[in-house]
Amino acid sequence: MSAMTAGQPVPLMIMNPKWSSLDFDLYSTEIYEKIRTVKRILSLIFLLITTSVFVPSLCGAVSGEVDSYRTARHVFHLPFKDGGFYYRVSVPLESREVVFKREPDFDSRKIVRGALPVAREEKDFLCFAWDIAEKKLYLDLNRNLDLTDDPSGVFPGQGKKERQTFWNVRFKSSNPQTQVLYDVTVFFSHYRGAALRCLAIVRSGWQGDVELYGRKWQLAVTDNMDGIIGTEDILTLRPYEEGHENPVSFSIYDRLYQPQKIFFDGHEYDLSFEFEPGDGGSKLVAIFTELRSPLGILKLEGKFFKRIILTEGNERGSATAIIDFPGNTVSVPARTYSKQRVFLDGKEIYAFLYADSQTEISVTQDKITPLKLGPPLNNTVEISRRGSELQLDYQIIGLRGEKYVHLSRSSASRPEFAIYRGKNKIASGSFRYG
Repeated sequence: MSAMTAGQPVPLMIMNPKWSSLDFDLYSTEIYEKIRTVKRILSLIFLLITTSVFVPSLCGAVSGEVDSYRTARHVFHLPFKDGGFYYRVSVPLESREVVFKREPDFDSRKIVRGALPVAREEKDFLCFAWDIAEKKLYLDLNRNLDLTDDPSGVFPGQGKKERQTFWNVRFKSSNPQTQVLYDVTVFFSHYRGAALRCLAIVRSGWQGDVELYGRKWQLAVTDNMDGIIGTEDILTLRPYEEGHENPVSFSIYDRLYQPQKIFFDGHEYDLSFEFEPGDGGSKLVAIFTELRSPLGILKLEGKFFKRIILTEGNERGSATAIIDFPGNTVSVPARTYSKQRVFLDGKEIYAFLYADSQTEISVTQDKITPLKLGPPLNNTVEISRRGSELQLDYQIIGLRGEKYVHLSRSSASRPEFAIYRGKNKIASGSFRYG
């Protein structure tokens, strides 16, 4: 070893070191960063688990089944109902005769062949043969153009040769993913000198309760047999009154073609439907997605309103506003409504009256629009002579000239008349409204 010079710094020597101070600092920093990364991942996992558990239940608690606050979708499941519906579908027969591969032995009897429009495309229609003399209807349920291998597709009819009715004709749609069940009444008429006619009355549909913002409504939907709920299909939306088990009935006059936009109880929704498989047929899912449309104000100048239905443009698929139990003023989406349906309920005074009005009503945003409909009502009678007979036409006219009809079928509510010659009554009777 060489001698050290006084005042010269002495070097620090570490023999066989495992770590230097620099290495140790780097290692400590790397461990710390890894620990921080693990903590971030654990926090994210905890947040995702908490969100998936608590957010859906919170949204569901607000409106039954609201998917999220941002989309505000209210979802309701309507069970299939076998009966209680009425949707008339015309079935064309001219130039649509079907050629079957195999048929029962019809001998020389007259057979009418055709197809029920149970799909969107003609190739998927449900083919049939009507045996007039035997009063039987044959359906090709398995859709193979063979009428001999469908034992449950033979239905007995009632009536005479010229007019026959087939009740409880049941079949499913052709869509293999959602087998929609239908219960249909089929009418045939074949009078001399008149064209052959066929009508299918759909008796089945979907019905359930819809509860939105603390109020309950009954929603019923009927399909025209094409397996898709669209603007050609019919629905009713009827409110429940407090203390009543059943919803308010407006006869058949409150039926609507499915509107894309529907406003009721102060809220507007985009309305859509989907099928889902279910026991005894398919269930129908109704989806109400909230919309934010500009509003205007209607000032009602009549009285005794039970319900007012306003429709924009063509009734099929048009935006619709439903106003139930209105006060003197109501808010509705600002747009032009070309058709109005009016339901009056004056209890013992006016009973239950209904009218259509075809006058345009333009509602402007944030402005008041007067709506002249309803009472006071004028009773009018027009008398005309037909030979030795007198014809009396009685009508009830509202503020805007709308003509009302009585929804009650009771003969006790019909108007009465009497004809006098001097003091002697020479004729009397009653007749229906309109």
